Amino acid sequence: DSYAQIFLSYLSHKFLVENQNQPRNMVILYVDLVGSTALTAILNPEELSMIVRIFCQEISICISRYFGYVLKYAGDAVIGFFPEGSKLSRENLYEHAIKCAFYMEKLLNESINEILFQNGYPKLKSRIAIDAGENQIIILGSEPDLLGHVISRAAKIMSKAPPNNIVI
Repeated sequence: DSYAQIFLSYLSHKFLVENQNQPRNMVILYVDLVGSTALTAILNPEELSMIVRIFCQEISICISRYFGYVLKYAGDAVIGFFPEGSKLSRENLYEHAIKCAFYMEKLLNESINEILFQNGYPKLKSRIAIDAGENQIIILGSEPDLLGHVISRAAKIMSKAPPNNIVI
């Protein structure tokens, strides 16, 4: 539900504010819904927003289940990060992010798409990009964010992922 997303956003915000102005080794995981523009031609705005909300909610919960945080939502995309630190060592943060990405694909294909299909909606496709390295935690206005080559590169390699695939 939306309370889960609010709570997960709070945890992410808290982590970023507590670690602001610090470079941090982390894995960035970028998940994008493929073909959402085409969905606007066949779904009314309420149906599309419901589907995007469900997608973002389930992806957010998945990220937290693997000890990651949701950085932000960008339209129909979710940007998550897995920082090195108390819960994740350098060695296992990569493993957690990759397992999370595979679980997201399974969740989308075996659960979300089945429910959508049973209710007469088209099945969804996603792209997932993962990159790792150092990012700087900064505050832009009143919101924390990440700045660095890794988060930029993750967004750029997203376009290289075929639908329903993961690019690392």
